Amino acid sequence: METPEATEPTLDAALENLFFLGQLDHLHLHLTQLDDVLLGEPTVPEITEIITYSPLRDALRTLLAEHPDMVEPKRLLPLLKDLRKAAESRKLVRITLPCKFEDADLKEIISELSLRVNAPVILDVTIDTSIIGGAIIEYGSFSNDYSIKTRLEQLKSTWNRAVTSEDHA
Repeated sequence: METPEATEPTLDAALENLFFLGQLDHLHLHLTQLDDVLLGEPTVPEITEIITYSPLRDALRTLLAEHPDMVEPKRLLPLLKDLRKAAESRKLVRITLPCKFEDADLKEIISELSLRVNAPVILDVTIDTSIIGGAIIEYGSFSNDYSIKTRLEQLKSTWNRAVTSEDHA
């Protein structure tokens, strides 16, 4: 009978838990909380008190609950340092959607956007039902509105110009 291998928490799994689907709004602002943790050698309860941003704190608590051997600061702090570096290498893309999407669909969007920006992506999702459908995507100085609301406004404007120009002809 084979002994099952112990599952070692990986950086990728931790990143998936912490950075997936816009759970960390304005992520780069909250990374300073990791810096506060990394300044000393705090205990796990101190870590969860230092990190006040609940998605980050809860994800770390979950990671530690699933891997109790990581509770020792000498094992946890290197993971947090790697997490910090990995977070800095990711690009923040903001996306406005008309409704909540399924996780599988958002993962597909993340995958496609990562290919387009040539880097791993953190997706900051905002829901705005007024856009009706489509999406608004913002990355750095790039912003593109693929929403149905905007398309309808464009069609309305075109129609109004056509009608107005016929009246004056």
